[in-house]
Amino acid sequence: MTIEPITINDKLGRESAISLYEKLVFKKYATFQDNMKYTDGSYCDAYGMMKKLVRK
Repeated sequence: MTIEPITINDKLGRESAISLYEKLVFKKYATFQDNMKYTDGSYCDAYGMMKKLVRK
């Protein structure tokens, strides 16, 4: 199994992606402050998100 990072370039896309992951029961476990820099010079946090998997 491979885990690949997702790059989201615009602020609106970032918020909708976070919302989608939360609907899929992912939880934020880590915050990396000022981790990403936008082209306008502003910064935003990055989040480490995980989902608990249940073996059946």
